[in-house]
Amino acid sequence: MSDNKLPQLVMFLSTLEDLPPNSLPEGYSLRHYSGEEDAQAWNRIIWEAFQWQTDFSQAIKAEEVFRPERVWFVCCGQEPVGTATAWYRPQWGETTGYLHMVGCCRSMPGKGWACRPVWLHCIK
Repeated sequence: MSDNKLPQLVMFLSTLEDLPPNSLPEGYSLRHYSGEEDAQAWNRIIWEAFQWQTDFSQAIKAEEVFRPERVWFVCCGQEPVGTATAWYRPQWGETTGYLHMVGCCRSMPGKGWACRPVWLHCIK
């Protein structure tokens, strides 16, 4: 994405203080990136979600703004099945963040978590 273009979808919230409770269905958990196994899980999830081949190391980890605590996974048991990255671009302002590369495995639609405010809590 060039620095002059906006993401595909832009929504603005004036505050993240009034978000609904962060909850997931039973058996699911939320955690952040913790190493190379998660990089492979991210590649798999993005492929399943978008049928787009990319590499975590080049698309996310190589970026100056990369922080492990900004890359989130929803897990079913121990298996990562969804991901979102709390991203930041300095040119959009110090207090502006956004969700980047939000996707879930094809087996997950209808499970009740992909569109929940759980991802908004990742930006906080």
